Amino acid sequence: MRILISLFFLLLYFSCFGQQESKLKDDISEKDLNTINLYRTKIIQYINPNPDSAIFYSNKIKILSENLNYRKGIVDANYMLGQCQKRLQQNDSAIVYFKKSLDLSNKINYEKGKARAYNSIGRTYYLLGKMEASIDACKKAINLTQKFDDEGNLILADSHLALATAYARQNQMEDALVNLLVIDSIHNKSNLRPDVIAAAYQNLGNIYLELNNYDFSERYYLMANKEFYKLPEQSAKYF
Repeated sequence: MRILISLFFLLLYFSCFGQQESKLKDDISEKDLNTINLYRTKIIQYINPNPDSAIFYSNKIKILSENLNYRKGIVDANYMLGQCQKRLQQNDSAIVYFKKSLDLSNKINYEKGKARAYNSIGRTYYLLGKMEASIDACKKAINLTQKFDDEGNLILADSHLALATAYARQNQMEDALVNLLVIDSIHNKSNLRPDVIAAAYQNLGNIYLELNNYDFSERYYLMANKEFYKLPEQSAKYF
């Protein structure tokens, strides 16, 4: 069976605990926020060509957030460090960071942080061959997107894509198709980012090819190519 590919989805953010919960806070100065956003930009630039540099800037966000007792920054730091480990194919380490991000998100009721963490846990578990755990995490991410403004439906769409991948790796093609067609439906209502819908269309082409439906396979491959042409040269982005 062809393995469904998952394109461009590394996702976003970072780090560690160690503070007393009562000292943690939600807001920081504009200056500090601008500094964190600068580090995030550096991470996006470096995570594909130079993951070690991305880890360096992730840790800078971690240290700054801990010094400021900034809770969402700590969540984000763990999240991005997990993405860096995943980029280095250290998937067990990635899971550790994603779960740290999830744990603090649960403590502070940060719904987007929870959804992002479950999305990445789901994506990483299927790489580790843990399909049932992947499916469970992806479903939790999908449900959580109803509780916050998922801008551009990015986490929702990517979680359906990850869920489809897990089902396909279990040879459950009908379930995989259902989730990919959900992404197509979302796109028809409100345009998704080109990399997101391109990945869904290419995966649809792969599944229909496996099912020997060559007309549908060609149709979705061509649709994927059309979306790929819209991508800038540096196309890695984050939620």
